[in-house]
Amino acid sequence: MARRVTSGAGCGAALLWVLAAAWIGGIAFFAVVVARSEIAMPMGAWAALALFGIAGLFLMMLAIRATIDAARFRGVSVELHTDPGVVGGKLAGVVHAPMPLELTLRNWNDDEEMLVWESMPLDVDSAFSFDVPFDCEGTSWRLVLSTRDGRHSASFSVPVMRTEASSPAQTRLALRAASYEAPSKTRVKVERGYAGTTVRLPLPSWIATWYLIALLVSAAAYLCSVYLWHDMPGIAIVLATVFAIIPLPTFAMTVRRIDADLRGLTLHYLLRGPKRIAVADVGAAYASGALHYELTFDGTAPSWTVLTLRSRAEAEWVAYELRRALPPRR
Repeated sequence: MARRVTSGAGCGAALLWVLAAAWIGGIAFFAVVVARSEIAMPMGAWAALALFGIAGLFLMMLAIRATIDAARFRGVSVELHTDPGVVGGKLAGVVHAPMPLELTLRNWNDDEEMLVWESMPLDVDSAFSFDVPFDCEGTSWRLVLSTRDGRHSASFSVPVMRTEASSPAQTRLALRAASYEAPSKTRVKVERGYAGTTVRLPLPSWIATWYLIALLVSAAAYLCSVYLWHDMPGIAIVLATVFAIIPLPTFAMTVRRIDADLRGLTLHYLLRGPKRIAVADVGAAYASGALHYELTFDGTAPSWTVLTLRSRAEAEWVAYELRRALPPRR
């Protein structure tokens, strides 16, 4: 008998609403108590309270988004035809949904909250089948359904384990496709030439966010220096300088361009000179600590190097384009 699983997104939305209500309620209660007291609060204290209020609004935004996701995927279920799924084998079933979706299989290490492996996304409106790698050692498996634009998603826990049918030969490397196409949405540019291939990478998206946060923190520090520590604007200047300097080591490790030819790869960094490395293979891997995909060279991530790619589809495509320019593997 096939097993049918459903998403628990509604529980997550309810928890976020409880946290948001408790946070905003506490801030409002404190503000009312202070406003009714006879103690005059300085403007800097109100500015600090406003920052906590903004954090509460952020929690509310997360709760609203989780509620929309739960409502959109209400009634959606996954019927498993392989129960359990087989590590080194297959996981197959049928998605019951009123609209076409993208489906991804992910292997997680729950002890460290680390993504071990994820499949390429499948466009599904009914049946699906995944080849599950044998060399995945995460503790849990999840099917993730998302809308085509990626704005809404829901997760389904599924049983996948090693059985007598598991094949040790079905590894991640063995399941690598012969070729990969560019994803529909990418800011990476690939230039193929007679002598080799050039990959141009965009600046990481977090840079603008970081400096916006730095600007807000500096403005808050300036208000506090004026209204709490009178006539001490130097505090804001120091904070702004520190926040501006913190990302510089990361900038020095960030790769903006990769040249590939028969001699190997040349990495061009944002703030330092190029580095040539001799490699035989280029792969894609998820960088759990940084929450993005990166490239691996001969199975390992390069040291002191930041390569930011948005998705596995983008990372596999870039790795494939670089492999095309390298000497054939023997």
